[in-house]
Amino acid sequence: MKNSIIPFILSLFLFNASYSQMGVTSAEFDARIMSASPSAFDNVAVGNSYEVISIDVDVKMKDQIAEVSVTQKLLNSTDRDLEIEIFFPLPNGGIVQNFMMMVDGVEVPGELLEKDKAKSIYEGIVRRKRDPALMEYVGYGLFKTSVFPVPVGKERDITVRYTQVCDRKLDMINFSYPFGTQKFSSKPLRSVKFHARIQSSEEIKNIYSPTDDILVKRGSDKTADISYEKTYITPENDFKMTYSLQSGPVGATVLSYMPEAGKDGYFMLLASPSVAEDVINKTEKNIIFVLDRSGSMAGKKIEQSKKALEFVLTNLNEGDNFNIVDYDDRVEMYKPEMQRYTAESYKEAINYVGGIRSGGGTNINDALVKSIAMFQDENRPNYILFLTDGLASSGITNEMQIAKNVVEANGIGARIFAFGVGNDVNARLLDRLTSNNGGVTEYVKPHEDIEVAVADLYGNISSPVMTDIQVSFSNTDVRSMYPDKLPDLFKGGQLVWVGKYNKAGNNTITVTGKVGGKEQKFVFKVDLASSKDGDTFDYLEQIWASRRVGHLIDQIDLNGRTDEFVNELVSLSKEFGILTPYTAFLAREDVMLSDNASINRESENNLQQLEKVSGSSANNLRSQKQGFASKTKIAPAGEEMSYEDASGTIQTIKTIKQIGTKTFYLRDEKWVEGTLDDRELRAAIEIKKFSDGYFKVAKGQKAEFNKYLAFEEDIVVRVDDKVYRIVK
Repeated sequence: MKNSIIPFILSLFLFNASYSQMGVTSAEFDARIMSASPSAFDNVAVGNSYEVISIDVDVKMKDQIAEVSVTQKLLNSTDRDLEIEIFFPLPNGGIVQNFMMMVDGVEVPGELLEKDKAKSIYEGIVRRKRDPALMEYVGYGLFKTSVFPVPVGKERDITVRYTQVCDRKLDMINFSYPFGTQKFSSKPLRSVKFHARIQSSEEIKNIYSPTDDILVKRGSDKTADISYEKTYITPENDFKMTYSLQSGPVGATVLSYMPEAGKDGYFMLLASPSVAEDVINKTEKNIIFVLDRSGSMAGKKIEQSKKALEFVLTNLNEGDNFNIVDYDDRVEMYKPEMQRYTAESYKEAINYVGGIRSGGGTNINDALVKSIAMFQDENRPNYILFLTDGLASSGITNEMQIAKNVVEANGIGARIFAFGVGNDVNARLLDRLTSNNGGVTEYVKPHEDIEVAVADLYGNISSPVMTDIQVSFSNTDVRSMYPDKLPDLFKGGQLVWVGKYNKAGNNTITVTGKVGGKEQKFVFKVDLASSKDGDTFDYLEQIWASRRVGHLIDQIDLNGRTDEFVNELVSLSKEFGILTPYTAFLAREDVMLSDNASINRESENNLQQLEKVSGSSANNLRSQKQGFASKTKIAPAGEEMSYEDASGTIQTIKTIKQIGTKTFYLRDEKWVEGTLDDRELRAAIEIKKFSDGYFKVAKGQKAEFNKYLAFEEDIVVRVDDKVYRIVK
C-alpha cells in the first residue's frame, strides 16, 4: 500500500504563550515515500490531506492555576496507512507542569528540546516538505513524541492535558487559545467546543473576549462559566479572553497597547457592576415611552408597538416613574405628569395603551419637547424610548431645527433611544437626536418585529447601576475616546470605552457617577503598556480604528464632508482593512494604493450616498455607521473579508487579507502591505522561500516576522523599517 502524509494541528495558546500540537510524518517515512515515488512529494505539504473532525477544549481555572484538557479527533481520509510523529512547540516564558499527551487513551512518551536544538528540527521539516507553514514556530522549544500509525479511514483521539500557572498583571488575567491553527485542516471542523470554569477567591468583574461571542453564566460573584460552540467551521481567529478580579459594587479594568515608542498607545476601559444583589444600591429611573400613532402606523405596526409598550410597562421596577406620550399631528399623554409605578398605575396604563388608535400626521418636535419637560428629578436617570415610522410632517418639520429644539429642552440630560420603523423615517434626524442626547438608534426593518426590537433594548437598560459616569486618568493625557459620551452602566451589562494615551506606566483611574442616586467615586490602579510590553492586546488598535471610522462617518453624515475627515477615513480603512461602502473600492486590483489623491476623490464621491436621509439604503448606512462606532470584536485573521453595501447585501472580498496586525492587498499576484509607498516597494529586499537567506533572515527577526515567512503566497511586508519581498 502506498503511503502519504496527514499532518494536523492542535494548538494551545495560553496566557501569552503559544502551545501547538502538530502531526508530521517522520524524515524516515518521507524518505521511503521519496524512494518509492518522487512525485508523491507533491502532496506532502502541511495541511494538504488531513481532516480534523472536532476539537473540544475544557479549562478549569482556580485563582492563577489552570488545568487544561484538549481532545482533537483526527481522521485519516487518505487511501494509505500513515506513520505520524507529534510535535508540541513550547515558546519562551511558558510555565507548563504535569504535561501529558495521549493517543486513544494511551499515554505516549516524549522528550523536551531546547529552542536551539528544536530550531534545526523545524527548519528540517520546512526544507523537506517545501512548505512554509511551520516557519512561525522557529525559535520555540519543543516537546517531541514517537511515531504511531493511523490506519486508512480510521480516527484517532489526541488528548493533551497540562497545568499552567496563569499570568496576572494587577487585577487582570489573560487567556488565549489559538483555534486559528485549525485552518490547516483540509475540511471545516464539524464541531468546535470551548468551555472554561473560573473559580476565584476574589470577586470576578469584567469578562471580555475581543474575538468571539461568548456565553457567560454567573453562578456567584466568584464563579463564572464561559462557553461557545460552533459547527462546520474552519476557525481562523485565536480565541482571546480577559477577566478582572475586583471587589465592590463596580469594577473597572484598563487594557492597553503601545505599538511604537514615542507614539500614542491604545486603551480599552471595561467597567462592570457586581452580580451580587446586596452589593448594588438600587437605582430608580424615570422613563417615558413616546409612540408614533400617525396614519402610516395603522395595522400590524401599531399593534406590535402597543405590545412593545405593554412589555416595557410589565417590566418596570418598583419605584420607577413612567409616562406614555402618543402623537400624530397632536400630542397626547397618559397623565400630565410622571406616575409612580404601582399595581394600580400599571393596570390603568395598560388600559390606556389598549385605546391608542392610529391616524393623522407626525409631530416629532412637540412630542419630544413635551416629553422632556416632564422630567423634573435630575438625581434619577431619565430615559425616553422614542418610536416613529415616518418623516416629520406636522408642526416644525426642519431636521436641524427639531434637533436644536430637543437639545435646548434637554437641560436635565435625558437619554433618547430611538426606533426607526420601516424605510420612511428620516434616518439622519434620528441619529442627530440620539447622538446629541446620549442614546442610540435602532432601525427596525419592514419584516422585523417592533416588539422584539424594543424588548431587546429595554432589557439592556431596565436596571441602571451607575449613571452620569466620568473617568479620569492620573498620569497621562487621553484623547479620541469612543463613545464620545459615556453611557450609563446597567445590571448585567458592561461599559466598553476605547481611546489613546500618550504616557506609559503606573496610573490610577477615577470613575465617578451616581449609584442609587448618590454621587460615588471608585479608584483603580492601572499600568499602561509601553512599547516594550509585548503585543498581548495589539487588537486594541484595530478596535479603536473601527470606532474612529464610525465617528468620522457620523461627523460627515451630520456635518458634511471635509478633506480632513475624508483623508483620515481612507487612511484608516486602508491601514486596517476596514471596509465601508465608501472605501471598499480599495479592494480592486487596479486601484493604486499609493495614489492618495485619486483614492480620496473616489471615496468622497461614494460618501454622497449619505445625502439620502430616508429609504432602506439610508437606514442601512446609518445602522452600519453605528456598527463601526460600537465595535468590540476584531476582524477574523486570514478569512475572506466582507462588508455590507448600502442595499444591505454582504459583499465578499478575496483581494484583501489580514496577517498578524497588518492588512495586505493583492496586487500583481503579490500580497502587498497596504501602507507601503512606491519608494519602499522599489527598495524591497527579495527573499526566496526555502533558500539559505530565507532561513537566515528568520533567525535575525523577532517572532512576528515568522507569520509572514509562513504565508504560502508571495508577500511584501515592512518589519522594523525594512521591507521584504518574500517570493516562491
